[in-house]
Amino acid sequence: MIGLLLIGLAVWAAWFFTSNGFRHFVRGRLEARIEELTGGKANIGDLRWNLSTMEFEADDVTVHGTEAASEKPFAHVDRVFARVKVISFLQRQVDLELLSLTKPVVHIIFYPDGTTNQPVPKKKAPARDPVEQLIDLAVGNFDIQGAELILNQQSIPIQFAANDLVFTTKFDHNEKRYDGSLSIGRVEGQMKGWRPLATTAQLDFSLFRDHVLVRKFTIASGKSKFEASGEVKDLQHLAAELSYTAQVDVRELAAAARIHSLQAGTLEIQANATLGQQGSSTRGQMKFSTAMSAPSGFRCVASTGAKSGESTPSICCIGALVRPSL
Repeated sequence: MIGLLLIGLAVWAAWFFTSNGFRHFVRGRLEARIEELTGGKANIGDLRWNLSTMEFEADDVTVHGTEAASEKPFAHVDRVFARVKVISFLQRQVDLELLSLTKPVVHIIFYPDGTTNQPVPKKKAPARDPVEQLIDLAVGNFDIQGAELILNQQSIPIQFAANDLVFTTKFDHNEKRYDGSLSIGRVEGQMKGWRPLATTAQLDFSLFRDHVLVRKFTIASGKSKFEASGEVKDLQHLAAELSYTAQVDVRELAAAARIHSLQAGTLEIQANATLGQQGSSTRGQMKFSTAMSAPSGFRCVASTGAKSGESTPSICCIGALVRPSL
């Protein structure tokens, strides 16, 4: 009798957890959670899952900000796919093994009064701590396909794949500011004509409604490393001031750029950069550890930081990587 009861309970559970009624219930809870995190209006077109493989899919995930109904929404993703691994049912611990986003689009509108369409998380019941933890996410494999960032009408395409991604963010209701940290254990990046570059990355930032404070941005690949900090003062026109240092292993760079005439050496850079609508400028010092012959078809365009007695071929060679001869 008990056996029949357990079988009946299992059949009922299998039906209930795959029914449209339960699917609508879960979708509503997810939309409410997204709205709580972002402060916008959330919609999920469709939601599916396979509990035997612990895979979950959502289609047409949209977050509306303060933009007009005729405008593109603040954020939209055509498809979200996730695979999780349950660590403990009792403690509700899971590992996010895979997170894939297909055609995610973030659309930011800058209005004449200085505001944007970015929604602000709703403040919960009065609490002593104005800083609220929003996201604490760790992903084994993270993949973005066909991503796009739209600033007013300017489109910036984005696409990359990463492993061991950790992202955390908090929102300060008093300062109206997001404080976040992004760490990527391995990301595959590629430029046209170059071999793929396997890198690690770390970003610590504070995001305000109209500007971004970059506390630390680090990219490392092999023996090469780039570190920067500064401020994006105007998100609408992408005006920024940054201080950065870089140490580049020339052998690794040459292999990636397919420049066989560069054999060895180290390039060290310490500089300040200014970016804006009127152009960009960089002032600083460059130091080369060894001389190299410049590849044919290139000309020297930079010699900042050369010391008396140092050979100039190495300087011309680095300049060659910046601008080819016409």
